[in-house]
Parts: sequence; structure tokens; C-alpha cells
Amino acid sequence: MALDLKIFKTNRIGLSQMYEDAMNYVKNVYAANDQEFTSASPFGQIINVLVNLGRMILFYIESSITELNIETAYQARSIAGLSELTGHVPSRGIAARGTIFMTYNKDSEYLGETISLKNFTKIRNSSNGLVYLIILPSNILQITVGEKDSKMEFPIIQGELKYQQGTGTGEALQSFNFAAKTDDIIDEFFANVYVNGEKWERVDSILDMTYEQKACVIKTSINGGIDVFFGTGNNGAIPITGSTILFEYIVSSGGAGNMINGSTETTWIFEDQGYDQNGDYVDLNNMYALYTGSDILFGTYGESIEMTRKLAPHMSRSFVLANDVNYKTFLSKLNIFSIIDVFSGFNTLEDIKIEKEYNDAKNEYNTIKSNYAAQLNLTGKNSPQAIELAEAMAEQKNIVDGLKVKYDESKLDDNVVYLYLVPDISKRISDADNYFTCSLDRFRLTDDEKTGILNMIEDSGRKVISVENRIIDPSYVKFAINAFIRIYDNYNFNAVKSSIISALSDYIIKFKRRDRIPVSDIVRIIEGVDGVDSVSVYFDADKNNQNYFGEGNYGIDEYGDIVLTRTLSDRLGNNVDIKDLQPLFRGDFTSYNDVYYEDSLNGLLGPVNITLTGKTEKSRGI
Repeated sequence: MALDLKIFKTNRIGLSQMYEDAMNYVKNVYAANDQEFTSASPFGQIINVLVNLGRMILFYIESSITELNIETAYQARSIAGLSELTGHVPSRGIAARGTIFMTYNKDSEYLGETISLKNFTKIRNSSNGLVYLIILPSNILQITVGEKDSKMEFPIIQGELKYQQGTGTGEALQSFNFAAKTDDIIDEFFANVYVNGEKWERVDSILDMTYEQKACVIKTSINGGIDVFFGTGNNGAIPITGSTILFEYIVSSGGAGNMINGSTETTWIFEDQGYDQNGDYVDLNNMYALYTGSDILFGTYGESIEMTRKLAPHMSRSFVLANDVNYKTFLSKLNIFSIIDVFSGFNTLEDIKIEKEYNDAKNEYNTIKSNYAAQLNLTGKNSPQAIELAEAMAEQKNIVDGLKVKYDESKLDDNVVYLYLVPDISKRISDADNYFTCSLDRFRLTDDEKTGILNMIEDSGRKVISVENRIIDPSYVKFAINAFIRIYDNYNFNAVKSSIISALSDYIIKFKRRDRIPVSDIVRIIEGVDGVDSVSVYFDADKNNQNYFGEGNYGIDEYGDIVLTRTLSDRLGNNVDIKDLQPLFRGDFTSYNDVYYEDSLNGLLGPVNITLTGKTEKSRGI
């Protein structure tokens, strides 16, 4: 019997189809020799092994191709490696920073004596149990107890100081990997390298090193820990053979170290001791009290894989904050904002308003001037009508001159980059609070935070020298939610109400739309709560919202949705949608219907009002 040796067909290239064709071929071969073939036959088992090996090979090939694209890769190591090819180094996380006051308690046997404090003295906070380090201006600070030290302020950083050591080989492009535990958060900015005791400068790239410059590159390793790279001689100095390479870094607790507002009453204690003039230990807690100075801020956890995936394509290889994308990328790494917007000078809402006011005033002045000239021809300059117009023209001229000064000053802001930053509320409230009960301070950046952000941009070395940065606060417009619900008779109203408030809090905290809040979103959320049969919702608004939206417009459209955009005219007369408003559901306002809403969930009317309209009978077994 002649056999067709063509086993596979081009129209049957699926793995299962090829397996069936192979098995049928072997069966035919066996049948041609009057033998029976099954999958349990020796050759059948060989085929099954080869099929499974083929599947594994194809899976590996598919996985390899998938991991080559940062948009489709799912392994953290692949995404981190691909991001570094773009020049983006995933952020390791940032230790919380702030200041602390040290005051003499006026009850110490060491009064008048000199004691020494070492740099990075450890202190511990009672509220979170974490260790912080006092950063002193020198390695050893000597203080005369009780003399001019009634109140001393020092910067602090959360975490513990760690060291690792390597040995130089004398070769060009030396590199060292300093391993760390998987869950260690190594601070993004406090990472120093010392060669034979001398601190070497940190740069972003070997190409940034000058001839024999004592510098190095510090990067997060895709294998874990930190990689340190040295230069070639022409680009950066080379550590000599046998030199000691010391890596100094801080391991922090990330966002857990933040302490915002209300933290001044917590207790601080010294973990380390000081030294007297004889070198003996002294207990610093017996002579000094510690209390919080500025807010302790900017502690963040390591950059998530999803954030790395988003930031990598926007990385500037010049490492310069040159445009809005660079700023957004830099600020996103802080992981403390829900909305980041960046725009250049003379594009702000205030500048547009000043220009519009100035142009309107000029037009009004020209109109009065034309009317005055016409009146002169009719009645002369001494007529009451002409005198009245002359006075109006002089008054309008003063208005125009004043607005021109503001207009000219606004044009000088062309070198200013404005940062519109909305803090992420989820990272600023405790587990005991929600959106409706937390302090109103959580919705705005504090002065300490603004100063810290601007200093961080300055210290990064990436800001263009001629550019100034300013932070703009969001404008909040107030609203209230009124819901009328019908629940099933086997549910408790207070329990359902509590679940609704929790669900609405989560929704608003995560809300990032800039155009509107559909009333249908609120209906959907409430209907999704267990026990709710039906719901009707409407928004109410603060009557002062018309200061932003225009007279008679309170931010609620004809469909009942909250609108977060407003329209203004630019310098060319075109209508421009401005998205600088943020909704605030916190009460303490009077609506346009003269209804007062308290800033409390326990009042008569508050930011969220849930009214029970009835109960629907429902069997407990359904």
C-alpha cells in the first residue's frame, strides 16, 4: 500500500489539528503493517511528549514577543527594563521629610556644659512608631546646654541609615550592584557614594561626566537593589584598584512616614544618645523635648508598574523640565496628586481676565471719548452734558491706566510655568475618616507642601534657569447630594445609609474627570448598594457658585449634571473652555433656593442627605 508522506496541510495549522493529522498518519502506517496503534503505544507517547514540548516552545516564543512591548508586557522586570531603554528610571519611593523643634527642658544637671550630637541622630515618633533621623549641619554638632538653645529647628527624614561596601578594580566603566531586601524602600534622593571616604557627585548619565570628574550614576537595578556606575576617564574618574566604594542610603517606610496637620501633639523620644566633654553617654531625653515643626511630607511608596508603563514613553532624554509633559512626569513620581496640569505664563485664567478687562475698559473709554467729541460740536465744552462726559472720560482714563499696569505686569509672566496641583485625598486621610468627615485642609496643599515641591524641583537640577515655577490652588465649587431611596424590608435603613455614604466617598475620592459629574453616576452607585430597591437623586449648589459660572448659573445643567467647565473669551475673541474648578461636597453653604447645608453628616441637611421613602417587601430567601 502506497502511503502519502505529506503529513500536514496548510489549511490545518492549528496545534490540535496538526496533532490529529500526525496521529492519523501514524495509525495509517501501523495499519499498513497490520498493526493496531493507540495513544498508549510507545510511539503515541512519544508524540504526546513532543506535542507538549511544542506547546511550551510556542508559549515561550509568545511570552518573549509580548514582553518586548512595554504596553503588553506584564512582568515587572520586563517593564522596568524597557522603561530604562527610554531613559526613564522607575522611582524607588521617597522618605517623608519635615522639621522638628528641640527645646531645652530647663531641668538638667548638664546646664552650661557642652554636649555633642552626631549627624543622623535617631528619634522615634509615638503615633506611628517609626524612626526618623535628625539632619545636622555637620557630622558633630556641639551645643552648650541652656545657652541660646531654647528652641532649635532641624530638618528630619524618616528611615534608617544603611551602608554597603565594594572594592574598586581600576577598570573603566566599573559597576556595582548593592543588593537589598525585596520590600526595602530605598529613598530616591538620599543615596550617596564615597570613594576612599570622599563623596562623589551623582549625575544622570555617564555622558554628563567631564574629564576625570569624581562622579557616578546611581540607578534602581532591575534585578533588585541599586546599581552604581563609574566613568571611563574621559567621562568621569575611575576608582583605583583596591579603593573602598561605600554606598550610603536610607531605607524608609514610604507614605507611612507622612504626618500632616494635627501631628504636633504626638510624642517624640531620642533613640540615640549624646556625648559630654569626657566622651561619656548622656540621655538627651533628660535635657531636651522634641515637637513637630513643619508638616512631615512627601513620603511615597515605590513607583507602580502601571505608572512606569505610562511615564516611560514621555521621558525626556535631556533630563530637563522643558515642557508640560516633563513636568507632569516628574510630579507624577511623587504619587501624591490626583490631577496635575501644567501651563506656561500668560495662559492662566487671571491673565486672560486681566486682558479682557483692559480691552473692555479701552473700548468703554473710546466710546465716552467719541460721545464727548460729538457733544462738544453740539453744545460746547461748558455745557452740563459736556462737563459730565469729560468727568466720565477722566474717570475711565484712570481705570484704563490702572488696568494697563496690571496687563503689562501679566505679560512679564511669560517665563513662569504654573503648576495646577490637586492633592490625592486618599493619601491624606486616616482610616477613621472619609471624604465627608476629614478636615477641609486635606483638599489643598499646605504652604509647607508647596515650598517643599518647589524646592524639590529646584534641587533636582532639571529646571531651566530662566524659568520660574508657581503653584496654583484649585477653585472649589460647593454642591450637596440629595437622595431619596426605597429599600427592601429585610434591610436596616441606617446600615444601608452608612454603606451609601462609604460608596459615595470612595467614588468622589477617585473621581478625576474635569468636565462634569453625571447624576446617573450617583444613581448607579447607590443602586449598587445591597438593600436598595430604587433611588432618585438631585444635586443642590452653593449660590456663590455663580461667581465662577456667571450670574444665575450655579454649575448644574438642565439635565441635573454638575458642570465643571466654564467658557471665557481669549484675546482673539474665541470661546475657550476653562477646566480649573473642582467639586466640593462638604456643606457649609446656602443654596440658590436659600436652603442651608451644614458641613456635617449628622445635621438636618448636610453634604449627603439620604431620605427613606418606603420599603419593598422581599422574601429573605430571594
